[in-house]
Amino acid sequence: MTSIMVDTSEKNRLSVACYLYSALIFVSMQPFFVWNSPEIAFSLIALLFSLSILLRGSLRRPQKQIFSLLIIATFFFLYVAAPFRLADSLSIRPIAYSYALIVGVYYFGGNITTSWKILKNIFVVISAISLVSMIFLTLGAPFPSITISQNFRPQESDQYILYYGMSYLSSQISNFGGLTIVRNSGWFGEPGHFGIYIVLLLATEERLLASKSNKLLFLTLLSTLSLGSYISFLVLFLIRERRFGSLVFLSLVCLVFYILARDLIDNFLLSKLLSDQPLLQARADFSLDLQAYTPAQLIFGSGRDYLTSLNEYSSNWDAFAAKYGLLAIAIFLFSVFYILKTSFKFHNALIGLGVATIAIIIMLHRSWMIDTLYLWSAFFVIVYKMRNKSPSPCSSE
Repeated sequence: MTSIMVDTSEKNRLSVACYLYSALIFVSMQPFFVWNSPEIAFSLIALLFSLSILLRGSLRRPQKQIFSLLIIATFFFLYVAAPFRLADSLSIRPIAYSYALIVGVYYFGGNITTSWKILKNIFVVISAISLVSMIFLTLGAPFPSITISQNFRPQESDQYILYYGMSYLSSQISNFGGLTIVRNSGWFGEPGHFGIYIVLLLATEERLLASKSNKLLFLTLLSTLSLGSYISFLVLFLIRERRFGSLVFLSLVCLVFYILARDLIDNFLLSKLLSDQPLLQARADFSLDLQAYTPAQLIFGSGRDYLTSLNEYSSNWDAFAAKYGLLAIAIFLFSVFYILKTSFKFHNALIGLGVATIAIIIMLHRSWMIDTLYLWSAFFVIVYKMRNKSPSPCSSE
C-alpha cells in the first residue's frame, strides 16, 4: 500500500511539473495577456517549476543525443546573452531559456513530449475559440470594444482588439463583399507568429493530418493568411506525406478556401509573390552589407541593440547576423545539421528533414524565433521522438 501511495504521489508531482513546463513554453511565446509583463510571468512559472523539482529531489540523466543537443543549445543561448559586442545590453531572457532547457531536460530525462502534448492541446483550444470568434466577427456579433495594452507597436493605427476568444490587429482587418474579415492571430502578436507556431507543432507529429486536432490546426493555419506559414507547411507536407488521402484532403480544403476567400488571398498572398521585391526582403529594408562591417563585427555581430540604434527592423536572417554575428547563424545551422544527422541514424529521415527545412525557413524569414524556448523545445521533442518510442514519465501509460 505504501509503495502504491508513493508511486501515485510521484506521478502527481511529475504531472504538475509537466503542466508547469508547458506553461513555461507557452508564456515564453508571449500571448496577449502577458504583453506588459512577460518577464514577470515567465519568472513566476519558472519559480513554481523549480519548486516542483526541489520537492522531487532527483534528476534523470538524458540520453547521448539529447545531452549533445543540450550542450549546443546552452552554448548558443549563453553566446547570444553575453554582452561583449559594440551595441550590447545584458539580457536575462536567453539565460532564462537556457536554464529552462537544462532543468527541464534533466528533470524529465530528456523527455518533454508530454509537456509538448499539453502545449498542443492549448493550441487546439485557442484554434477552436479563435475560429468561432472569426465567424462571430464576420456575422457582426456585438462585443464591447476592448483595446489590449501593449508597448511594442506605438503607432496609433496598430491597435490590438480583444474580441470574444481572440485578439486581432486593427490593421489586419478588411471588408470584402460586405463581410468583415480578419487575419487570425489567435492570442499572439501577428498572424505569422500564430501560423509558424502551428507549423512547428505539426512538424513534431508522426502524421501531419491524421487526427481531428491536427486538421483543426491546419484549418486555423489557413485562417492566418500568412505566406511564410503557408510555404513552411507546404514544404513540410511535400517532404513528409506520401498518402493519397492526405493529399486529397489538402487539395480539397485549399480549393474551397481559395473559392471562398479569393480576394483575401489575392490581397495578402499573391501580391507578395508577384511583387518585384524579393520575398525575403518583403518585411524590411535592412540587409547585411558585408563590406560595411569589420571582420569582428561579421563574426560576432554588433549587439542586440544595433538595429534599434539605426531605427531599423527586420525579421530576416541578416538582421540576426547583424546583431549576433555569422557565428550565431553557424551554431544554429550546426544544431539543425545535428537533428538531421540523428534522424538518419535512427531511420527517421523524413521527419528530420521536415523539421530541418522548417528551421531553415524560420532562420531566413522569422529569425526572431531562432533564440526562443519554443523552437529549441521543438528540437528536443523531435530528437527524443526519433530516438525513443517509450512513453513520457508524466504519462499514465
